[in-house]
Amino acid sequence: MLADLRSRLESPLALRLGIGLYALVLALGLKRFVVWDQIMVLEDAGLADTLLSGHPHTLRWLVMQPALAFARLGYDPDPVFTVVGFACVVGAALLLARVAGNAVEAVEVRLRLPILLALACLSLAMNGRLLPAFFGLALILAVARSGLRPGWLIAGQLTGLLYASVSSGTFAVAGVVCAGTWLGLLAGAGPWVRRGAVVLGLGVAGIIAALGMKALRHFGGDPLAMLGHGPGVYLGHLPPLGAVGAVLALVAVLGAFVALLPAEGRMLRFALAATLVIGLFGWATLAMAAVPLVALGAAMLLPPTSRTGRPAVS
Repeated sequence: MLADLRSRLESPLALRLGIGLYALVLALGLKRFVVWDQIMVLEDAGLADTLLSGHPHTLRWLVMQPALAFARLGYDPDPVFTVVGFACVVGAALLLARVAGNAVEAVEVRLRLPILLALACLSLAMNGRLLPAFFGLALILAVARSGLRPGWLIAGQLTGLLYASVSSGTFAVAGVVCAGTWLGLLAGAGPWVRRGAVVLGLGVAGIIAALGMKALRHFGGDPLAMLGHGPGVYLGHLPPLGAVGAVLALVAVLGAFVALLPAEGRMLRFALAATLVIGLFGWATLAMAAVPLVALGAAMLLPPTSRTGRPAVS
């Protein structure tokens, strides 16, 4: 009976029903994703002025263009953004299933529905802003495992990085994961690929540093004040040396978590570690941990399988 129920849940029909149920909840207006004020301020500045201003939030404004196009026609952009959010959740679920399933189709199929349900339920508690970042990080992870040629791999990850630019913290998480992949290209790649990876890595690092300096100026140059928007606020109760020691201990533990466990799932663990460290500065950034956590959790909860997707012999 349990085997029959599991086979039904793993069927393509169950996945379609899950997607349909999620779409129905959104279509009935039980949940709506909202374009946030920061984007509308940039939009009100005008298309040319925003593009030419060099504003640090221009990338997130570009991500929101499907919804803003309807706003320019006089329509409410929120329903369009709700559709975009729906597509981001479904897309992220399918990509994460591929990553967690190690590109083994039988395993991937089993993971799609639980990952979709987890992300869909999580999205119902959100305003939608992080959903493009969820999709962006899932795309970065999927491309890293795809075996694409270096040029296509970098292009795919840059696309994911664009989607993840909806906040400074999510961009930083995605940038660190991209940089980890690009460092891997330095070994065994041709000279042009190595140079390109270094240039792109330095460019992303420069953008992250610029965003960090902007945030630091906003908080009056006090690094501890920057921690006030995330779990790092609790470090403020420690003396400065104690706070530094706590952060270094966290980095050391997470480094061991990434490096010492088996290679399978290492990229997901690396993404989780990066999110937990950068997430000290913001709760929204910390929420990005849901992307690798959902994939890792779904894979762990499945019945034991071999790498071919068949039940393992006990």
